[in-house]
Amino acid sequence: MRDLSDRIAPGTPHASQCKIQVHKPKVNAQGSGLASVL
Repeated sequence: MRDLSDRIAPGTPHASQCKIQVHKPKVNAQGSGLASVL
């Protein structure tokens, strides 16, 4: 759903902000998980 909306309206500041906010926690969670495993 989100990918489709991004494809329909690419380059919109609101979409880019949402992407950043959505991906940041995922990256942080994965990074902390990898760090704890290492």
